[in-house]
Amino acid sequence: MYKRVIFSLLTFLFSVGLVGQEPISKKEKNTKVHTTDNTIIEFDLGGVLIEERPRLTLKVISHVLRKDWKKAIPAFIALWKMNKRSHKDAYGNKFFYDNAGEEIHGATFAMIQNGLSDPILRDYTLDILFLIADAHVFKKGAETLLSILKKKGYKIGFATNKDRIAYNDTAEAMAKKGMFLDQYADIVHTVYPTETQLMKDMAAYRNAEREKKEKGYYLEYPFFDYLVSATLHAEETEKYIHMPRPKPELPYIEKQREHAGKKYVLFFDDHQENVDAVNAYGHNMTGTYVTSIHDVAVKLHACGILTDEEYSEVEKAVRKK
Repeated sequence: MYKRVIFSLLTFLFSVGLVGQEPISKKEKNTKVHTTDNTIIEFDLGGVLIEERPRLTLKVISHVLRKDWKKAIPAFIALWKMNKRSHKDAYGNKFFYDNAGEEIHGATFAMIQNGLSDPILRDYTLDILFLIADAHVFKKGAETLLSILKKKGYKIGFATNKDRIAYNDTAEAMAKKGMFLDQYADIVHTVYPTETQLMKDMAAYRNAEREKKEKGYYLEYPFFDYLVSATLHAEETEKYIHMPRPKPELPYIEKQREHAGKKYVLFFDDHQENVDAVNAYGHNMTGTYVTSIHDVAVKLHACGILTDEEYSEVEKAVRKK
């Protein structure tokens, strides 16, 4: 009698799953989806991993005045006109048009286009780009998070709307401050249009300057000439991928997926439209909207990539004063 009652009770408990099962947390760890073998973790840069220090505008004004105060007024007028020529897309991203009416994205390309249009700006283009790059620093906790992911063996990618030269300058400027951004990246996606009118205009300008030099003429804008040549000679590699269009446009996302090298792509961005575009595309790409390293850590902890101890370590770094 008692044996039958006990057997019936155990049968019922097994059927509803109250006994005979592992704790949920342990079961989740045993069925972990994202591993170092099948997942790449990709980040936008500005607003996610790095941030821009304040007072950049004041630094530009100060630099223009110190460079040559006699030319400061024409330079400020030229910069004001450049700003008036800018436009904003549906997502609030600033861009310019080239001489063929094509959109120009990326700080370097924008400054070169305006330098070609207004010679007054050529003396300041390279300096302003360096000031922009130098204004960037890691967000609190970013280095800790990246170090943990790198040590665990995860493939890390940066998917930014910065152009290739702007990314290089930013990484170099941060390295001088002891913040080695580029060492964490296995792959870097930057905007670099090729078959555009601006690229043709840049090539024409470079060739004209070369002819002057060969004839023994003095180069009036040597730093601008250097910037144009460096931009034209930027080459795509296995690590540095050139995107034909910016996020959230489909050509960017398709190429991002193509070069991922893993089954799953976890992508973090601080612009909702970029996240929505990735999620709409699918193909095992998952976008998450974040505005802080804390947000990233929460997501990576929830999907089992960060352990409890690693999550606590990142949170401690985020809260550090």
